[in-house]
Amino acid sequence: MSDAEIDQEQLIKELIAESFALRTKSEHLSQYVETKIADLVKTRSELSTIKGEIGRLKSESEHEIEQLKSESELEIRRLKSESELEIRRLRAGIETANQQRNELEAKLDLLISEHEALGEANLQMTSQRDRLRNRMAQVDASPEYRLAKRLRRILGVVLKDAPTQ
Repeated sequence: MSDAEIDQEQLIKELIAESFALRTKSEHLSQYVETKIADLVKTRSELSTIKGEIGRLKSESEHEIEQLKSESELEIRRLKSESELEIRRLRAGIETANQQRNELEAKLDLLISEHEALGEANLQMTSQRDRLRNRMAQVDASPEYRLAKRLRRILGVVLKDAPTQ
């Protein structure tokens, strides 16, 4: 397995892990918002019961309801802005991951083409080597070459024995 494949697999694993973590965080955030909304609904129900039972506290309960409403709206706005920010971060991360994946694919394509070119060159060189070996085997097997080899041995012995002038 090549380094590029290992790096790509690692990147994919990291992206899947981060995606899972973000999904979990989103679920926790959703549960938190639902809990706050449920608390708000419960509070409103209690306030309306109190309002019906106690007429003289009408103005106080209305003021308290408005205060709770504004606080919940502020909380909802805050949570919404946080979730939008998190979504922007996720999108930026996905874009970065896509860019990195595209770069890795381009590098992989380049390496594949280089590998294919080297394979072709290797085949050509191997073919050339085999042709040269066959040609050398033909030359070694030819009667002329054998005769020349014997003559060289004989002349080498004769010339060694001859006195030098």
